[in-house]
Amino acid sequence: MMEIDIGKLPKFDLMYYESFIQNLANAGYKFKPVSKIKDINKKHNIVYIRHDIDLHILGIDKIAEIENFNGVSSTFYVLLTQHYNILQPENQHILRKIIKLGHEIGLHYDLETYPIRSIESKERLNWESEFLEKIIGARVRTISMHQPHREKADPFLTINEYVNPHDPRYQKDLLYVSDSCRAWRDETLLTCFGPNPPRRLLLSTHPELWLDGTIEDRIAYLDKIVVKNGTQQYLNFFDKIVREIWLTHPATKLHDKREKLRK
Repeated sequence: MMEIDIGKLPKFDLMYYESFIQNLANAGYKFKPVSKIKDINKKHNIVYIRHDIDLHILGIDKIAEIENFNGVSSTFYVLLTQHYNILQPENQHILRKIIKLGHEIGLHYDLETYPIRSIESKERLNWESEFLEKIIGARVRTISMHQPHREKADPFLTINEYVNPHDPRYQKDLLYVSDSCRAWRDETLLTCFGPNPPRRLLLSTHPELWLDGTIEDRIAYLDKIVVKNGTQQYLNFFDKIVREIWLTHPATKLHDKREKLRK
């Protein structure tokens, strides 16, 4: 275990992340996935860890492995409207691996892509949830809105079919802390180690931000890690698959042979 100062916020690094959740456990916190947020437990302080997958799927299973090793079950929220493709075999394999590691996957819905009318919007939510279930081979029990900082009203904040972690019914004694753009808004997370720790913590992180702690500058990290991982599958598709087809397809050979004879 890497010893870190509990008086400081964790650096964006996998080893620091692991040490931080271990420090939370040492401080008396128990860990539960978001779907359990409605079950108020007065015996223990609880941490509900959620991971919003906003940028890419490649590499996010590293945090799932760390949490599994430390006996932590968390929730990964996946978008169907982002540029990454959950049907891509490698991505599908990672998502199913996360399930096997004891975590749950929820739907990260983006209202910017939803119909305006409430009935049609609810139908879209159910359709996305059912589609995601088919891909991951597991039930989708929890949902969360993408980009809440845009202050768009959330029509699914209180919904009985799914657990929304921001449902007003579950907010009693709950501290919500999230990383954003590889930064912490404030230091309220550190109150978990103070004299009056919050009984319940909803900790939201983006796994894509924690994969390489050797790069401290966030823009350099964006360029070297996020952009690379976010485009790797697309580049591989064109550079390997499409290129190979263009080089070996019978039509190209016949075309070139015919053009050669004409000359």
